[in-house]
Amino acid sequence: NQFIKSQMDKFLIKLPKPKDGQPSSSSNQPFVSSQVAPEVQRHTNSFPLSNMDNMLDFKSLEADPKDRMPISSYGPNIRDAVRRYYIQKKPCQPVDHIFPKTKFGEKMRQFRPTWFKRRSQWLEYSIKADAAFCLCCYLFKNELESRGNAGDSFTRDGFRCW
Repeated sequence: NQFIKSQMDKFLIKLPKPKDGQPSSSSNQPFVSSQVAPEVQRHTNSFPLSNMDNMLDFKSLEADPKDRMPISSYGPNIRDAVRRYYIQKKPCQPVDHIFPKTKFGEKMRQFRPTWFKRRSQWLEYSIKADAAFCLCCYLFKNELESRGNAGDSFTRDGFRCW
């Protein structure tokens, strides 16, 4: 409850209660601040997109996880539609791809397509990046609460430590 109140206080300013005998303002509704919280403003300006709120060609959405725009870059009116699109499309899992080997220490390692069976609902692979990604992490990553680059290995950069 305290957390919710602290978050709401970032956006709403309560007016003091009127003293007896003084006229109150038009309603008991809290005053909505005209200033945007710094965290929201910083992230909103990070991805300036015009008209993305109203229209989007879903065929233009990237299948390869490495090429996708951050989910937060889509307008709030279509963000859920983009999420539904990727959920219906299923994770990017090129099972017939020949996965390249990479030298780690003394051994040659590579992504294993059998991992798709064990983690089929969320595991994705980018052919372009030769890296694994997490579909759920991409779809539901909260850009406003992430600190630094936390979580980027499964959403933006890809995971390659096989």
